[in-house]
Amino acid sequence: MSTKEGTIFKEGESSKVSLTDKKRQYNKKSEEEKTPEYFNSREKNKESVQRNRQKEKQEQQQRTAEIKQLEARKADLKQQLENINVMKQLYKERYQETMDAYTIVPENEY
Repeated sequence: MSTKEGTIFKEGESSKVSLTDKKRQYNKKSEEEKTPEYFNSREKNKESVQRNRQKEKQEQQQRTAEIKQLEARKADLKQQLENINVMKQLYKERYQETMDAYTIVPENEY
């Protein structure tokens, strides 16, 4: 016959302790063995974990800010490069116009 705890009792063995009772006894014993130092260390661990999580969040925010700054710088440099290319093209056109103006055409020679 099975019980809620999941152990099987045969007839005549009803005095057998179920597994959950054994677990409860073990847990009670281990709770009694826990000293104030144990609970203090648990509290310190919780505080340490919170500090580490806070530090990780702060580092993540710093990395995000750095990434945004780098992306802004990249866009700025890209714009400067486009401006340089436009100026270069204008310079080439003006240079060509100037060279065309000073080119000696055979028809104008005496």
